[in-house]
Amino acid sequence: MTELLEQKLVAKTPIFDLVNRTYSSKEQGTFERSVVQMYNNAIAVLLYDIPTGLIYIEKEFRAGINRETYSIPAGKINDGEAPISALSREVKEETGYDITTDDFDFEFVTAVNSSEGFTDELVYVYIVRGNFTNKIPEEKDLDKDEYMVGAFSKYPEEMLEANVTFSAPTFIALSKFVDSQKINMLESDQERAELVDREDEDEEGDFYVG
Repeated sequence: MTELLEQKLVAKTPIFDLVNRTYSSKEQGTFERSVVQMYNNAIAVLLYDIPTGLIYIEKEFRAGINRETYSIPAGKINDGEAPISALSREVKEETGYDITTDDFDFEFVTAVNSSEGFTDELVYVYIVRGNFTNKIPEEKDLDKDEYMVGAFSKYPEEMLEANVTFSAPTFIALSKFVDSQKINMLESDQERAELVDREDEDEEGDFYVG
């Protein structure tokens, strides 16, 4: 069992604290770790447009890897805000689309630690399916230091197979979506095969009647 002995604040930023922790365990003795303590958890959402089969992909500079990368819409959960409420708000702010109507189906995928080795951040991952083609997005409401471009531009399988770097929530959402699509196709194939078998049985029965 690992015991937390001491925690010291190293630095404070607008979105997290950096702390040094001292631990003790039977196996490792006394050891230290630096940890990023987030003030809030986050959401990430894969938006799927049913008419076109495309997903919404954003391109944004990320300081952690010091370059631009592709990802699905994501953002912080405000104090006292439920993840599902943060989901709708962040989508509206980053894409301009209002997904609070009955036109959209929400699926909770999982909650994942973005990197449990150094931060306590928890990201709630969702998939939202609906008809975005007939929706006119409003103007985006990005933070003053935030800049990104995004559009419904990629097929899920195409994006998953692309040789690009993903965030963990983006990869999880894409993998879950593609897997569910494959399962649906297999189930549809099985249903069609069973239907053909039943039709063959009916025809054979009709042939022998009388």
